[in-house]
Amino acid sequence: MADDYVVPWKQLDPAHPKWPAPVARYTPDPELAEGKPWCSTEDLTFERSLEGAGGTMYEFVTIQPVGAVSCRLPAEPSVEVTGPDGQALPVPVEVERLDVSGPDGRTWPFDVLVDATHTASLVFSLPSMACDVAPPDAHFRVTWGTRDSLAGGITVPGFGKRPSCQGLGDELPDEPVRVYLLAPTDFEVREERHPVAGLSVRQISFSQESEYGPGTAIVALTAKVDTPLAPCPDAQLSMHHSFDDVTEIPYALNCAAVPFRLADGTPYIPAGTALRFEVAVPQWGEVRPTYSWTLSGPVPVTIDLEPDLVEPRVVDDVEDATFVLEVSNQSFDEPVMPIKVYVDDELLVDNAFHVEGQHTWVSYPMLLSPGYHLVRVESADGAGYQDKLGLEKGKVQYALLEYWNEGARGPELTWRTQDQPFLHD
Repeated sequence: MADDYVVPWKQLDPAHPKWPAPVARYTPDPELAEGKPWCSTEDLTFERSLEGAGGTMYEFVTIQPVGAVSCRLPAEPSVEVTGPDGQALPVPVEVERLDVSGPDGRTWPFDVLVDATHTASLVFSLPSMACDVAPPDAHFRVTWGTRDSLAGGITVPGFGKRPSCQGLGDELPDEPVRVYLLAPTDFEVREERHPVAGLSVRQISFSQESEYGPGTAIVALTAKVDTPLAPCPDAQLSMHHSFDDVTEIPYALNCAAVPFRLADGTPYIPAGTALRFEVAVPQWGEVRPTYSWTLSGPVPVTIDLEPDLVEPRVVDDVEDATFVLEVSNQSFDEPVMPIKVYVDDELLVDNAFHVEGQHTWVSYPMLLSPGYHLVRVESADGAGYQDKLGLEKGKVQYALLEYWNEGARGPELTWRTQDQPFLHD
């Protein structure tokens, strides 16, 4: 399939595709804890540390196994505040579901494995100035099981005397001790969405039949991984006539004309492939609007369409060029050097250049749109160059690219630009 293949435009009603819900992948695997016995008090030990930030005290507890124990803990154990004699204190305890590891405040909703390679974490927090919430000699009693049949528990020393306290009052206030749910230490949550969410979009060109249209835009969808177009995404062309006057034209992509197919016949975009789609732009009035194009999907992507954009390409006649590149091999140590030149990720030069007395320059007249372009150059021996090229409308720019390899300096590429042709001896 040719790299410049374009999926033809077809007016198709929006399909309003239903995308699969994101799937959360937890690490470590929650199934590792399934079937394990509940941890007993004798199975566990713990380490604790105290930290303070933003007027809040935190107590971090890491629960570890004793010996070769392999057991599980519930994500939401029972917690109460006790005095030094073990008697419960009338201190409110609030489960805090804020989580810094998972997206969207996601917590760990499964049992937690504790063994030689997995530990569990529990966090308590308390405002530093809330002196009366828990006395300095208070403890946290953490238990699991049922009220009639406890499976196990640990007793963790509390915050102790807090430096910012100015003394204890006679009554315990309503400020609760907050408990962050039990979770594996350093757990991670990753959401897997339909691969369409990973497509990137860029504009290739924009042409028009007359001053007032209609026109045709070409957009390219690039896939990071093999991306099935099932369901086939919708797209939308938006014509912005003014700030509050926008014409929106939704439609379904012409997936039936996509040339790449999976084994079951599903159209898809192969990983690393930039598949081009034609977009019909309707006729406009005396004032041409601005345009944007949106690809629907789990994560919609919108780009602005630049008018009069042409696809970067090498042309036959220098009179048609807006940019002229000359390339030369200046190294006698490397008499033949393959070099590639990309403009906006389009490969425009792919040739082996011969030194031939250092007086050979190969000319490449190119048609590029006004504005900025990314130029990237690679030689076969690892030399490289990358920079932005700015072109003014109505003016021709010239560039000289030369390859050098002079002993200890190693291979390098030099690049010069000017607004008039280069003169060579």
